[in-house]
Amino acid sequence: MFSFKPLWVTLAKKGITKTEFREAIGIGTTQLAKMGKDENVSMDILDRTCTFLDVDLSEVVVHVKDAPFGYKVESGELKVEQNQAKVVQLIFELGKFTSSNLSLNEYEIRDLLNEFGIPKNGAEFNYESVKEVIIERAREILRVRAEERKESEEPDA
Repeated sequence: MFSFKPLWVTLAKKGITKTEFREAIGIGTTQLAKMGKDENVSMDILDRTCTFLDVDLSEVVVHVKDAPFGYKVESGELKVEQNQAKVVQLIFELGKFTSSNLSLNEYEIRDLLNEFGIPKNGAEFNYESVKEVIIERAREILRVRAEERKESEEPDA
């Protein structure tokens, strides 16, 4: 699925209202509403949007894959799924032991989760799903740190 969340952020950064945007690229309220609901619009509209805003497509639309474990997709955005997030945090905490004397690996974490009956979407965890959670959590931490670094490098207006 695709989300137009980057478009709304780009418009806000540029100080452009939705009405100004709609009129500038020549679309009606129906097409704008479709964008607001993360529904399909034509490539021509995407092209006019990028041209008008002088941005790459990534600043207009983003592809949202199936939500990784610990998240759900709502209105095209990834939102934390609280119950799963607790399991993600537990996996991440157990993963920290890998560098300590306990040396827990993905297989041992999987076995512990399954032993205590902690399900992943109604099923038992497997090696790949534990590894996926650890990698996705690491990616999220890196994304946040990269964004913080980017914001700290931007000159004050």
